[in-house]
Amino acid sequence: QVSLCRQVRSLEAHMYPEKLKVIAQQVQLQQQQEQVRLLHQEKLEREQQIRTQLLPSHAPPAPTHHPTVIVPAPPPSHHVTVVTMGPSSVINTVSTSRQNLDTIVQAIQHIEGTQEKQLQEEEQRRAVIVTPARACPEPSASDTASD
Repeated sequence: QVSLCRQVRSLEAHMYPEKLKVIAQQVQLQQQQEQVRLLHQEKLEREQQIRTQLLPSHAPPAPTHHPTVIVPAPPPSHHVTVVTMGPSSVINTVSTSRQNLDTIVQAIQHIEGTQEKQLQEEEQRRAVIVTPARACPEPSASDTASD
């Protein structure tokens, strides 16, 4: 049977040479298309790799990597306004997170050149946070102030 199949293929190849040429051309075309696709994919990967290598050097470093290099750390008194209640571990986490967030915001403001204006707003915000703590011992004054 195997021998007969080979003979049939051989006879068909002699009888239909154009058909074999078309099949060979199709296979060759598919191989060329695959090569072009692979080359295009490699080119895209190389371009993406180059972009990822070049962009970080042009962009400013992320503030979370070295926040003190970009902006000085906030004064220690900042901890007093944030640390108010709860377990010490939670307080430290909140305080550190808040300090990190403030440092990031300050770095962005510094880059944008709006730090002076924002510092004034920050002082006003701190005053608003601290003011209710002072007003608590004087309930009569707070009642008249709210009316």
